Amino acid sequence: MSNQVKFTSTQSSNIQNNMNPAAQRKQQNAEWAFDTNSRDENGVVLCIPRVFANITKKRIFACICNAGWGEIDHVDLINCGSYQKAFIHFRPNGWYCGSEPAIVLRRLQAGEQVAYTYDVNDRHPEGWFWKISISKAMNPKFRPKRVRRRQTVDLSSNMDATASAFVPQQVVNDDMLLQRKHQNQKACSPRDDPIRARQMEHKAVLAKVQDESDVLVEEEYSRRIVQDFYRTEDRKDDESDGEIEEDFSCLSEQAATYMEQQAQLKKA
Repeated sequence: MSNQVKFTSTQSSNIQNNMNPAAQRKQQNAEWAFDTNSRDENGVVLCIPRVFANITKKRIFACICNAGWGEIDHVDLINCGSYQKAFIHFRPNGWYCGSEPAIVLRRLQAGEQVAYTYDVNDRHPEGWFWKISISKAMNPKFRPKRVRRRQTVDLSSNMDATASAFVPQQVVNDDMLLQRKHQNQKACSPRDDPIRARQMEHKAVLAKVQDESDVLVEEEYSRRIVQDFYRTEDRKDDESDGEIEEDFSCLSEQAATYMEQQAQLKKA
C-alpha cells in the first residue's frame, strides 16, 4: 500500500512538472482553497456544481438547514447558462458536532462527494439529488487584495494649487504646429484670402450696377423733363390759339382775318 501511495505521489509530481506555469498556479490555488474551505474554524464552504435554473437561494438554504449539518451564513448562486453553481458558506465554528455531521465533514475533507436527496414525493418517489463537495474556489474573504492602479491625476482636495500642471509633450507639439500653421497661412493681402477676395469682387459688381442704374435714372429723368416741357409749350400754343379765336369771333369775317394776321406777325 505504501509503495502504491508513493507511486501515486510520484506520478502526481511528474504531472505537475509537465504542466505550464499557469496550470500549476491554478492547481496550487485550488489545493489551497480546498484546504482553507474544509476547516471549521475558517467556515466550511460547500459547492454544488450543478443546480437547476429554477432553484433559488432560499430553497437551497432551506434544504441544507433541514439536513442539520451546521449554521449557514449565506448562499451564493452563479449563473452558468442552462444551470447554476451554488456555494454554501457556513459560519466559522458553525459545523455541528453530532455523529452524522461529523461523518459528512470527514468524507468531504477526504475529497469525496456527498449526495443529498431532495423533493421526494409521490410523483417523484426517488426525488432529486445534488452532489456536494468542498469548494475549490478561493473564498472572497481570503483572496488577496487587488493592487491599486497608479494614480495619474490627483483629484483630492489636498492637491497643491501652486504646483505646475502636467502637460503632455504631444499637446505642446500640437500647439506649436497649430501656431506655425496660422503663421504660414496668414494673408498678406485681402486678395490672398479666397473668401474676402470674392466678397470684394461681389461688392465691386454691385457698385457698378448701382452706378449704371443711377445714370439710367438720371437720363430718364432728363428725358421726362424735356418731354414735359414740350408738352407744356404745345398746350400753351393750343390755349393761345383758342383765345385768339374766341377774341376775334365777335368781329366780322374781314376784321377777324386781319386781326389773326397781325397776331401771327407779332409772334413771328
